[in-house]
Amino acid sequence: MELDCVSAAEKITGFIRNKFETLGRKTAVLGVSGGIDSAVVLYLAALALGPERISALLMPYKTSDRDELGKTVEMLKNRDIRYRIIDISPMVDPYFSLYFINSDPLRMGNKMARERMSILFDHAQMMNGL
Repeated sequence: MELDCVSAAEKITGFIRNKFETLGRKTAVLGVSGGIDSAVVLYLAALALGPERISALLMPYKTSDRDELGKTVEMLKNRDIRYRIIDISPMVDPYFSLYFINSDPLRMGNKMARERMSILFDHAQMMNGL
């Protein structure tokens, strides 16, 4: 199957613009990890709404790669996209240290994902975003 990337991008950005207009939302609040998935979403949202309407949240854990975080910050700065870094370690660690001393990486990863989603929902609400 061959994908027409230009046509796909036009459809996706049109959908994004339409949803923001329909819902009356001003800001796209996006979790940015530095990976390809979040980079593509960030690119399409900025294309649809303009970089001034994007708020990127970087939510590293204490073991996250600091070099990757730095590269992501540099990319956001180069595209004039506002961002905020929120370390999720103080939110995740107490749960496991209080209730589950011996936690495995899968459970830790699941808890981190839930913390990140909670932060994204909260910021979207605070900023009249989506």
